[in-house]
Amino acid sequence: MIVMAHKLGIKVIAEGIETGLQKDLLVKAGFDYGQGYLILRPVSPEDFDKLLYQTETLQ
Repeated sequence: MIVMAHKLGIKVIAEGIETGLQKDLLVKAGFDYGQGYLILRPVSPEDFDKLLYQTETLQ
Protein backbone atom coordinates (compact mmCIF):
# COMPACT_ATOMS: atom_id res chain seq x y z
CA MET A 1 0.00 0.00 0.00
CA ILE A 2 2.83 2.41 0.85
CA VAL A 3 4.59 1.84 -2.48
CA MET A 4 1.34 2.17 -4.41
CA ALA A 5 0.46 5.42 -2.61
CA HIS A 6 3.92 6.86 -3.24
CA LYS A 7 3.72 5.95 -6.95
CA LEU A 8 0.47 7.90 -7.06
CA GLY A 9 2.11 10.86 -5.31
CA ILE A 10 0.19 10.33 -2.07
CA LYS A 11 1.74 10.73 1.39
CA VAL A 12 1.14 7.87 3.85
CA ILE A 13 0.06 8.35 7.47
CA ALA A 14 0.44 5.47 9.91
CA GLU A 15 -2.10 5.64 12.74
CA GLY A 16 -2.08 3.93 16.11
CA ILE A 17 1.69 3.58 16.59
CA GLU A 18 2.07 2.32 20.15
CA THR A 19 5.47 0.62 20.30
CA GLY A 20 9.00 1.25 19.11
CA LEU A 21 8.86 -1.99 17.13
CA GLN A 22 5.79 -0.80 15.22
CA LYS A 23 7.50 2.52 14.49
CA ASP A 24 10.69 0.80 13.32
CA LEU A 25 8.75 -1.49 10.97
CA LEU A 26 6.83 1.44 9.53
CA VAL A 27 10.01 3.50 9.05
CA LYS A 28 11.55 0.59 7.14
CA ALA A 29 8.37 0.32 5.07
CA GLY A 30 8.68 4.01 4.12
CA PHE A 31 5.70 5.74 5.70
CA ASP A 32 5.70 9.55 5.66
CA TYR A 33 3.89 10.54 8.85
CA GLY A 34 2.77 8.79 12.01
CA GLN A 35 0.58 9.28 15.00
CA GLY A 36 -0.22 7.31 18.12
CA TYR A 37 0.49 6.91 21.82
CA LEU A 38 4.20 6.37 21.21
CA ILE A 39 4.54 9.80 19.62
CA LEU A 40 2.23 11.78 21.91
CA ARG A 41 -0.40 10.81 24.45
CA PRO A 42 -3.75 12.63 24.34
CA VAL A 43 -3.50 16.11 25.86
CA SER A 44 -5.97 18.69 27.14
CA PRO A 45 -6.85 21.67 24.92
CA GLU A 46 -4.72 23.90 27.14
CA ASP A 47 -1.70 21.61 26.86
CA PHE A 48 -2.22 21.37 23.10
CA ASP A 49 -2.09 25.16 22.84
CA LYS A 50 1.21 25.13 24.77
CA LEU A 51 2.67 22.44 22.50
CA LEU A 52 1.53 24.30 19.40
CA TYR A 53 3.05 27.55 20.62
CA GLN A 54 6.36 25.81 21.44
CA THR A 55 6.44 24.26 17.96
CA GLU A 56 5.76 27.59 16.27
CA THR A 57 8.55 29.34 18.20
CA LEU A 58 11.09 26.64 17.21
CA GLN A 59 10.65 27.27 13.48
